[in-house]
Amino acid sequence: MAWQSTPYTVPLLFAAAVSLALAVVAANRLRSGRRTRTTGALVFVALSTALYAGAYGLQLAVADLPGKLLLARVTWVGIAGLSVAWPTFVLVYAAGER
Repeated sequence: MAWQSTPYTVPLLFAAAVSLALAVVAANRLRSGRRTRTTGALVFVALSTALYAGAYGLQLAVADLPGKLLLARVTWVGIAGLSVAWPTFVLVYAAGER
């Protein structure tokens, strides 16, 4: 795979790393029993965001067509996950406790 330098790659990969770190922290809270109502949905949102941002950042950096097409498909998986995860998070958060 040939790589090319773009100014957009580093911020997207940084965003993916931050989202992945947030998912790990939230998953540890989920596993340790210190969970809240929104912890599971937050893990799903953070993982979907990390997949989307990371795959898109790599897609911009790859120079050959097969690599771009592969990463475009992975990007769409992240977008599909995020389109389900974000409304789920919002509904769980907005439900509140009665």
